[in-house]
Amino acid sequence: MQLYYQTDVSFMTAFLLTLVAVIAYFRLNRKDTISQAYLITSGIIVFILLIEAYTMIIDGKNDELSVFLAIALNTVLFSVGPILTLSWFYLIRSMFAPNIKRKSLIHWLLFFPQVVNLIIVLTNPWTKVVFAVVDGQYVRNEWYWLVTIVTYMYVLFSLFIVIKNRKIITKQDKILLHVITTLPMVGGAIQGNFYGILTIWPSVAFALILMYLFLQQRVIHLDFLTGAWTRETFFLHISRLAKLKDKHPTNALYFDLNHLKEINDTYGHSAGDFALKTIVQLVKMELDSKDIIARLGGDEFIVLMDDQRRINIDELMAKVHRNIRAFNEQKTLDFKLGISIGYGRFEGDYQQFDKFMNLIDQRMYQQKPKK
Repeated sequence: MQLYYQTDVSFMTAFLLTLVAVIAYFRLNRKDTISQAYLITSGIIVFILLIEAYTMIIDGKNDELSVFLAIALNTVLFSVGPILTLSWFYLIRSMFAPNIKRKSLIHWLLFFPQVVNLIIVLTNPWTKVVFAVVDGQYVRNEWYWLVTIVTYMYVLFSLFIVIKNRKIITKQDKILLHVITTLPMVGGAIQGNFYGILTIWPSVAFALILMYLFLQQRVIHLDFLTGAWTRETFFLHISRLAKLKDKHPTNALYFDLNHLKEINDTYGHSAGDFALKTIVQLVKMELDSKDIIARLGGDEFIVLMDDQRRINIDELMAKVHRNIRAFNEQKTLDFKLGISIGYGRFEGDYQQFDKFMNLIDQRMYQQKPKK
């Protein structure tokens, strides 16, 4: 009875995740990197759920083929597990910060446990330090916990990323993200402590189902073209700050793309869209993961910077302009990109934030270059 219960849970979870992934395929923007990663991860999890269910079916069978399959399939599960949770970490991290540079020390530190895990697991059929199949029965061995720790270390890192960036997450998304990142840890803890209960990958599957809800919310909260916050999401954030008793001083930039209308009229709206997207990317290169950038409409954007880090606004703007000059020197486009920036420091009541925005908007147009 327990066998049927465990396999039914795996098969049903695989079916539900497949159904949600199919819906996501048609409703999400498939050109978006995060959506692509979501669909790929969902497909792999469905595959793993089916493999895990089959290992339960053949567990206890002592014929040569069943023993061989049990060893092979469990080796696949232990090999793929940490790779998937590392992908999960990058998926969560990409929502808040640029990708880790491939040559950075952090990147190599993240991948080192993967190499160690693969060596241990792929040699396990001979060493039997992680698991063994004795008389057809799957048995955990002394290094099982080491592999489990490697797997769930990345899930813990994902939770840390969400907690670290909690101030820039909307209230609705915050609840979803906390559940999404903690659910796999709960499932792993249950399966790790109660042998024979399959909860690790079903919990990840249910987290992915909830992730679809988050991605749907993300479509609402983020500007489709540039990836910046929408105007509505930005002012919802400001309204929440206005309700807090404590003041939250911040440095702010107000910028727009120069000559967008001329670009659209001369080179087409696709060129204008590319210019807007590129400008946001060039500005983001100088921002911190906690900084907020929002598109207020058309070619106008605002940036709120984390006040806990020391910022030299003049130096930051110089770096942004330097990024733009470097891009223009590549001659990727038939025209040159340029922006006008107004800036200031806000230290008052957020109920008066509109007046502050008007002030830095005026500063922007006072220094806007002539055609």
